[in-house]
Amino acid sequence: MAHLTQLEQYFVYLAGKSSFMHSLSIGVDLDKDLLAFGDDPAPANTIDHLQLLVTRNPTIVPEALKTALVEYFALRRKTKMDARIRKRSIAKALGLHAIPQTAKSLEASGAIKIVIHEHFDDTKFKRGTLLVDCGNEDLIPHGVAALSVPVDESCQMVNDVIDEAVNDRKGTRPTHGGDLIQFGWNAGPRHARVFGLVNNLTNKKLPVNERQAKDTRALGILALSWNFLVASLPAEVSKACIEAIDAAGLPMMTVRGDATDSGYTLDLPDGPIHFSKATRAPSEGYMSQNYESPIHTDQLYAPYAMNWVTQHDYSGIEDPQLGDNRSSGGNYVDVSLRVVVKCATDTIMSMQPAFKHGTTLAREGVMRQGTAINFSKHIKKAFTEASEIEGDVKAMVTRLTGSTAVNTTTV
Repeated sequence: MAHLTQLEQYFVYLAGKSSFMHSLSIGVDLDKDLLAFGDDPAPANTIDHLQLLVTRNPTIVPEALKTALVEYFALRRKTKMDARIRKRSIAKALGLHAIPQTAKSLEASGAIKIVIHEHFDDTKFKRGTLLVDCGNEDLIPHGVAALSVPVDESCQMVNDVIDEAVNDRKGTRPTHGGDLIQFGWNAGPRHARVFGLVNNLTNKKLPVNERQAKDTRALGILALSWNFLVASLPAEVSKACIEAIDAAGLPMMTVRGDATDSGYTLDLPDGPIHFSKATRAPSEGYMSQNYESPIHTDQLYAPYAMNWVTQHDYSGIEDPQLGDNRSSGGNYVDVSLRVVVKCATDTIMSMQPAFKHGTTLAREGVMRQGTAINFSKHIKKAFTEASEIEGDVKAMVTRLTGSTAVNTTTV
């Protein structure tokens, strides 16, 4: 009976605890502090445990607590159902559950037009050469080599996170125009290769919870991007990249303090939504804003890289002396294929960066943003060498993600 008396006191205590009863009424998750029993050990440490105790001892539970718990669990069921509906709506809108079609099938359906070009190994197009759309030659700095190329005349949540990343983080490739922000795993600077998580927030005094919130938002956007790209690009592209990822063995993208390898959260205007079992992005991802790159090549362990243009707007003023038909710029050029892909909002692309490529200079007033998934050979090499040193790769990954300070492995 002593134990029963203590339990009854606990129930009465919770029924009279305004913060606890208010939390039940609005359906929020309850932590141990709200379930605490003053200075005494609490009989229940989770809301489900409390519900079990109430169910087993109904005669000693105050009616107010019984009613509040019934309403709480009803509200929680409704919240979960609403979340499932929202997730299904997002997945349906973006086609995340679609089975990737082959390029031939996409052409037959009329969804895309197939244009075939052969690669040209033309040595006159040197690495580092600027690219500019025909009509935009006024953008070329004086005395700088440039190649003129011909051109043919849903995403706000993603763009908000890209804006945040550009404002809060140090970019990579600082000699190129615009901003390119890396996420996930990297290999450190060229002079000291280190396999570890990217640490590019400029405010090093940011509290751990704020840092993790920013990282988690970025993780969610890149996971969404990856699932969208895989479902939308030709099956030949998705299949080849997934096979290369499996063969490489690199850990999926993650953030400090999170040792899991699946699931992500989207921070939507009407509240966050969590995809608990969804696939995360591969180990290396990027967000870009007004990024420009001269002709160059990238060495990848997968045959393709992928990107999603989430914004391409032009608010510039036309100059009648230069004509009204100029491109806004910022277009992708595969020099070896002699192909220009015009940049547009909410378009996706896969490319083979081992061949010479770059982006054209953009006119003033252009705002373009996007996400990209890449598979750099030097990151894979750093991972392989670090794994050989550490032995147990999973233990290394857990250590790196399980603490606020990253203990990277020099290779």
